[in-house]
Amino acid sequence: MASWLISLALLAAGAVFLLSGLAAFANFAWPQPMFDQYRMYPDLFRPFPENVLQALNGHRPILPNLIRVGEMAWLGGDQGLQKAISVTCATLLVCLVSVTAWRNRELSRPLRAACMAAAAASVFWMANGRMFMHASEGLHVYLPATLLLCGAAAVHRASHTSAMLWMGVATICATAATFCFGSGIAAFPALILLAWISRVSMRAQVILVGGLLLALILYLGILPGDNEVRSVLSLQPLESMRLAARWLASPLVQAWMGFADPAFHGWMDNAPNKLAQVAWLRSSARLGQQLLHIDGLGAGATLMGGLGLLILVVAVLRLLPRRRVPSLLEMMALAMALFGGACALLIGLTRLDYLAQAPDQVFATRYLPWSCLFWLGIGVLLAQKANRMGPPARAFALLAACGAMLLLIPTHLQWTRWAEAAHQSSLMSGTAAQSGIFDPAVFSADESRSREDILRTLELFRRHRLAMYSSGEFERLGTTAIVSANDTDSLVVLSPLRLAVDGLDDQPFARFHGKVVSGIRRIHREGTLAVLDSDDRVVGFAHRGTIEDADRGFRFNIPRKRGFDGYIRHYSAAAHYRLALLDLNSGTARILVPIQ
Repeated sequence: MASWLISLALLAAGAVFLLSGLAAFANFAWPQPMFDQYRMYPDLFRPFPENVLQALNGHRPILPNLIRVGEMAWLGGDQGLQKAISVTCATLLVCLVSVTAWRNRELSRPLRAACMAAAAASVFWMANGRMFMHASEGLHVYLPATLLLCGAAAVHRASHTSAMLWMGVATICATAATFCFGSGIAAFPALILLAWISRVSMRAQVILVGGLLLALILYLGILPGDNEVRSVLSLQPLESMRLAARWLASPLVQAWMGFADPAFHGWMDNAPNKLAQVAWLRSSARLGQQLLHIDGLGAGATLMGGLGLLILVVAVLRLLPRRRVPSLLEMMALAMALFGGACALLIGLTRLDYLAQAPDQVFATRYLPWSCLFWLGIGVLLAQKANRMGPPARAFALLAACGAMLLLIPTHLQWTRWAEAAHQSSLMSGTAAQSGIFDPAVFSADESRSREDILRTLELFRRHRLAMYSSGEFERLGTTAIVSANDTDSLVVLSPLRLAVDGLDDQPFARFHGKVVSGIRRIHREGTLAVLDSDDRVVGFAHRGTIEDADRGFRFNIPRKRGFDGYIRHYSAAAHYRLALLDLNSGTARILVPIQ
């Protein structure tokens, strides 16, 4: 009975992260291109196959580029295909680990449940939202990670039968992962080491080694942009190792160590102690800081990341002299840990100069999914070790798993709120573009995109009717609508206007936020929210996308989005504006509410 109760509690905890993460994705996945997509998309307008073969920041995302080109050709570049594939791969990743763990009868039932919960939390912890909510980045992370686990399963199969065939499958998986993103090439050394540990015949291993050599030749010497790829390499072994250890510790920084003094994020210092975990995280992080005499996050992160690497090295060395073929679960855990460790070394080799200038970026959330994969692998390996050591070790492992689930809750909830805010910003960028406005608040330049990148990509989107321009609203901007009547069947409330200045022509514009209290289905079905001026000209648009409730806990539902954000182009205080429901085909409009 105790075994089943503990197992059900852990499975419930994993289900909370899985279901709330999927709900967050359904509610808040970004509807418009974001960040470095504005730098990426112009290359995709080149002739095929040149458009998919271009290097990007030293990466070669050929498979994701094929998906994007198909999305542009068939779906108007609406991000939908990228989002569907990335969330499918993320879910499949959790399922592969979970099913494999549950079928491993060597582990006790509670430890199997702990492995399943850890898989769900590692992938759907919302600190990964920077990559999970971004359709483009989701392809870069979860597609190669899923291919890695498929490759590990193929290597395990090759250790039992048809070695040549299954090593060929593993080579295909590793090659595909390589051409998803720069980190994907780490699948090759991970799978090669797994094949060696599993005693796969040397003749079959040659297939995988040959695939690695061919991939390196293509990656570094033949495909377009090879100079850009080679230029990011920096050979400083000791510094690269230290950087790799820090990079691997980023989940610990984001979940726990960042609560020390000074806090890594401002919200960590100001987070209320409503959840008991917040107070414990803050006090324990500061206590550890004092006991170890660590000043800042760098030394502590290096220590924790180095400990993780040491555990991995010991696990590999213990397997090398044995003739026992590791179980499939052990193979997957090793694959994830080796892949994460190899990714860390790649970061140390390719991003050393950049991270020396911006040291805190080593803990950035855009790197988290790979290091979470590393710690998931380490956790599964430690669970298997604890299972063999007897009841006390198993009890400690279960206690650690339960504690980790609880301590991830504050950051999971906080980053869910961040995903909601980022979703609203993405929605506003599309609305501003359709309204002919360059809003500096949503189109700000940063290290991932310049102002020129944004303007060039927006012009390409408009010319080809893609992304925010695919539905055609922008063609109604400046035209005169035929006002038929006031709409008395809907109730809409608006917040006060916020004035700003256009980043291109220095003309004033206004932003507003509103909520559809009643009539949301009909508004969604019958037209587009548009702003009309005194002469019935269309001078802006509004689009729904925000959830108008005060729920700040776990969200497992997908409620109807009643909130909307809108823009008024070339705003004048003397003009009279109204929010209307506009039929794009006929040009007729029904007035919903005046805009004060």
